[in-house]
Amino acid sequence: MKHQIVHTLQKYVLNPPIKLALAIRLPLPGYALLETKGRKTGKLRRTPVGDGRIGNQFWLVAEHGMKAGYVRNIERDPHVRLMLREGLSCSCWQPPLLSLRIRLPTHDPVLPTSG
Repeated sequence: MKHQIVHTLQKYVLNPPIKLALAIRLPLPGYALLETKGRKTGKLRRTPVGDGRIGNQFWLVAEHGMKAGYVRNIERDPHVRLMLREGLSCSCWQPPLLSLRIRLPTHDPVLPTSG
Protein backbone atom coordinates (compact mmCIF):
# COMPACT_ATOMS: atom_id res chain seq x y z
CA MET A 1 0.00 0.00 0.00
CA LYS A 2 2.80 2.44 0.95
CA HIS A 3 4.63 1.66 -2.30
CA GLN A 4 1.50 2.40 -4.37
CA ILE A 5 0.92 5.76 -2.67
CA VAL A 6 4.55 6.88 -3.00
CA HIS A 7 4.73 5.63 -6.60
CA THR A 8 1.56 7.50 -7.58
CA LEU A 9 2.73 10.74 -5.93
CA GLN A 10 6.14 10.54 -7.58
CA LYS A 11 4.77 9.61 -11.02
CA TYR A 12 2.01 12.22 -11.27
CA VAL A 13 2.89 15.03 -8.83
CA LEU A 14 6.61 15.23 -8.03
CA ASN A 15 8.49 13.91 -11.09
CA PRO A 16 6.74 15.78 -13.97
CA PRO A 17 7.85 19.32 -12.95
CA ILE A 18 11.37 18.07 -12.13
CA LYS A 19 11.57 16.23 -15.46
CA LEU A 20 10.34 19.33 -17.31
CA ALA A 21 12.83 21.61 -15.54
CA LEU A 22 15.71 19.29 -16.41
CA ALA A 23 14.47 18.89 -20.01
CA ILE A 24 14.64 22.67 -20.53
CA ARG A 25 18.06 22.62 -18.86
CA LEU A 26 17.24 24.38 -15.62
CA PRO A 27 19.95 23.33 -13.17
CA LEU A 28 18.24 21.74 -10.18
CA PRO A 29 20.76 21.08 -7.41
CA GLY A 30 20.78 17.47 -6.35
CA TYR A 31 19.05 16.08 -9.47
CA ALA A 32 20.09 14.38 -12.68
CA LEU A 33 18.02 12.98 -15.53
CA LEU A 34 18.52 9.27 -16.25
CA GLU A 35 17.67 7.93 -19.71
CA THR A 36 17.12 4.20 -20.12
CA LYS A 37 15.62 2.06 -22.87
CA GLY A 38 12.26 0.50 -21.95
CA ARG A 39 12.64 -3.22 -21.41
CA LYS A 40 9.34 -4.07 -23.16
CA THR A 41 8.77 -1.26 -25.69
CA GLY A 42 12.35 -0.23 -26.44
CA LYS A 43 11.29 3.43 -26.11
CA LEU A 44 13.60 5.87 -24.35
CA ARG A 45 12.51 6.57 -20.77
CA ARG A 46 13.66 9.57 -18.76
CA THR A 47 13.55 9.52 -14.98
CA PRO A 48 14.72 12.21 -12.53
CA VAL A 49 17.13 10.75 -9.99
CA GLY A 50 19.34 12.09 -7.23
CA ASP A 51 22.71 13.37 -8.45
CA GLY A 52 24.98 10.63 -7.18
CA ARG A 53 28.14 11.56 -9.05
CA ILE A 54 31.41 10.68 -7.36
CA GLY A 55 34.39 11.07 -9.65
CA ASN A 56 33.75 9.04 -12.82
CA GLN A 57 31.11 6.91 -11.08
CA PHE A 58 27.42 7.62 -10.67
CA TRP A 59 25.56 6.03 -7.77
CA LEU A 60 21.82 5.45 -7.84
CA VAL A 61 19.90 4.65 -4.68
CA ALA A 62 16.81 2.77 -5.79
CA GLU A 63 14.17 3.58 -3.19
CA HIS A 64 11.85 0.83 -4.41
CA GLY A 65 14.57 -1.70 -5.16
CA MET A 66 13.85 -4.02 -8.09
CA LYS A 67 10.28 -2.70 -8.26
CA ALA A 68 11.62 0.54 -9.77
CA GLY A 69 11.07 0.50 -13.52
CA TYR A 70 14.40 2.17 -14.28
CA VAL A 71 16.26 -0.50 -12.30
CA ARG A 72 14.59 -3.27 -14.32
CA ASN A 73 15.35 -1.32 -17.54
CA ILE A 74 19.03 -1.06 -16.55
CA GLU A 75 19.07 -4.76 -15.69
CA ARG A 76 17.84 -5.55 -19.22
CA ASP A 77 20.04 -2.97 -21.01
CA PRO A 78 22.80 -1.30 -18.95
CA HIS A 79 23.53 1.36 -21.62
CA VAL A 80 22.17 4.58 -20.10
CA ARG A 81 22.72 8.32 -20.47
CA LEU A 82 22.64 11.03 -17.83
CA MET A 83 22.06 14.76 -17.95
CA LEU A 84 24.08 16.18 -15.10
CA ARG A 85 24.30 19.61 -13.53
CA GLU A 86 27.52 21.46 -14.31
CA GLY A 87 27.87 24.54 -12.13
CA LEU A 88 25.00 26.91 -12.94
CA SER A 89 23.75 25.04 -16.00
CA CYS A 90 22.82 21.55 -17.14
CA SER A 91 25.31 19.82 -19.35
CA CYS A 92 24.55 17.93 -22.52
CA TRP A 93 23.73 14.25 -22.34
CA GLN A 94 26.71 12.38 -21.03
CA PRO A 95 27.97 9.33 -22.94
CA PRO A 96 27.66 5.99 -21.19
CA LEU A 97 29.54 6.14 -17.92
CA LEU A 98 32.60 4.17 -17.06
CA SER A 99 30.82 2.88 -14.00
CA LEU A 100 27.21 2.96 -12.82
CA ARG A 101 26.44 1.61 -9.38
CA ILE A 102 22.98 0.86 -8.05
CA ARG A 103 22.36 0.46 -4.35
CA LEU A 104 19.19 -1.37 -3.43
CA PRO A 105 17.76 -0.87 0.04
CA THR A 106 18.57 -3.70 2.36
CA HIS A 107 16.33 -4.91 5.09
CA ASP A 108 18.22 -6.66 7.82
CA PRO A 109 16.30 -9.63 9.07
CA VAL A 110 15.31 -9.46 12.70
CA LEU A 111 17.29 -12.07 14.51
CA PRO A 112 15.53 -13.91 17.30
CA THR A 113 16.97 -13.31 20.73
CA SER A 114 17.80 -16.26 22.85
CA GLY A 115 17.02 -16.38 26.42
